[in-house]
Amino acid sequence: MRSETLIFSLLIAAVIGAGGYWFTLRYFRSKDDKAEYPRRKKLIFAAVTALVFVGVAVCFPLFTDPEERSMCEALRAVAAMLGLYYVAVIDWKFHLIPNRYLLAFLILTLVLLGGEALTDFPGFRVNIILCLIGSVVCGVMFLITNLLSHNGLGMGDVKLVFILGLLLGLDDTLGGLLWTFVFSAAAGIVLIIRKKAKMKTKIAMGPFFFLGFLCSNIMYIISGFFGG
Repeated sequence: MRSETLIFSLLIAAVIGAGGYWFTLRYFRSKDDKAEYPRRKKLIFAAVTALVFVGVAVCFPLFTDPEERSMCEALRAVAAMLGLYYVAVIDWKFHLIPNRYLLAFLILTLVLLGGEALTDFPGFRVNIILCLIGSVVCGVMFLITNLLSHNGLGMGDVKLVFILGLLLGLDDTLGGLLWTFVFSAAAGIVLIIRKKAKMKTKIAMGPFFFLGFLCSNIMYIISGFFGG
């Protein structure tokens, strides 16, 4: 079971990694046409990306208890973390999450859910309900936050949470969002104390989504070692 999950996890990482790397560099060039990115920066970006992707794709399936989380659920969690990596890179640099990224993320989600329907339909019938509930509950929660904050939270973040809820379901999405808020709040407090930001200053949420969901999955793995 774990070996199969590992193989599929590496395949997903290869597809998301190669496609996302090409997509991200193209987007960088389209937004910043001052100069071509030097080869050294491309190599560093490729090396960091490969390290993150291999780490997530290998470690998470190996340390996930197959009795607690099915192969399809584990693969969806891996895909979420890898997809959020590129969202973090783009949002950190440009302070926005492009619709083309969100569309790619949605297509990836639908492909994984479709694969689960074909390989494990009884489990899929239960999971799809949880995923739809997660999408609606978490997405509406972020939409209300966006309206109350007068667009202090970007619509790209709202759309992303709708997709994450559909991909991961209610429990896993709420767990990741909790850590996302913890990291973003801590960063905001530090920036305010250092007088580099004010209360109404907008910060890029993409990096905190990645850190939050990564931390949530790490805590899940740790709790498994202690029987929690």
